[in-house]
Amino acid sequence: MELSDLILQEPDKPWDWSALSQHPQVTMEFMNETSHLPWDWVSMSANPSLTEDDVMETPEFAIQWDTLSANPMLGSYQSLLTTFEDLLNWEEVSGNPSITLDCIQDNPGLPWDRHGLSRNPHLTLDQIRRMGVWGDWDWKEVSRNPSIYVEDVLESPTYPWDWNALSSNTNVTMSDAKFCPTIPWDGDGLSSNPNLTWTVIEQSASFPWNWVKIYENTGVNVPIIPGVPPGYDLYWSRIAKNPRLQWREINCVPNVSWECLVAGRGDLVTIDTVTSNMERAWNWNAFSENCTLTVEIVSRCIGTIPWDWNRLSRNSHL
Repeated sequence: MELSDLILQEPDKPWDWSALSQHPQVTMEFMNETSHLPWDWVSMSANPSLTEDDVMETPEFAIQWDTLSANPMLGSYQSLLTTFEDLLNWEEVSGNPSITLDCIQDNPGLPWDRHGLSRNPHLTLDQIRRMGVWGDWDWKEVSRNPSIYVEDVLESPTYPWDWNALSSNTNVTMSDAKFCPTIPWDGDGLSSNPNLTWTVIEQSASFPWNWVKIYENTGVNVPIIPGVPPGYDLYWSRIAKNPRLQWREINCVPNVSWECLVAGRGDLVTIDTVTSNMERAWNWNAFSENCTLTVEIVSRCIGTIPWDWNRLSRNSHL
């Protein structure tokens, strides 16, 4: 069974039709065949399953051009860039991760937007130099761009880097922070950096860490500390995101509403986990977005599990 079959089987469920219209498993062909359903034709512009023919055959007034400009399908159909140059949002196009550096260099006549390019993951410092360093770049976005390395910063220290954004850059390692003291590392930024580890935090206790950001940082394996009271929601919400969390650890702290905190985690919670522990107060909203769900599971458990049809509409794994 596919998602389209479930939609046809349960058309009267409270689906989020805007989310469904963007779902990668819902094609324009299926939407046209079921035009009696309340599809959101504006949201359709964000659907990554769109093809060049879909766009060409759709009336211009029915397309949300800002949304289409950010659609990841755009990089696969680059002829659309020239065909609809005057309709596309070029800040969104320029920042679209599907737009590669080759595409940018092969089409110098297109109105590329430097604010958008600043967040394009294919951007390089060489490309910035070719286009002019002191133009309208967004240096906060450039500094957090995963294409930028510490070596780039050391090579060009006078550029207007954003130190908070650079400190959170996924390419910045804790070794970089330790061995590059000339860079004014930012405590908030490093606390958000996914390369941060609990060991580094323990070894650098005097550093001005931001503990709220550390608890929110899913890359840090914050240890379970039995002395922290169950009511400390921020702490336990953060622990629930710990990729190393195990059920045996959950059972060590029984007074925390784990079933509400981890219901959406497919590595911890599956349909078997739920059906074997139905006495728990599961967060059905979160579970409806669980990556282990299939259309067959949803269909089989209608009436047993109070599905959140809005969340199911956004579950890209169905």
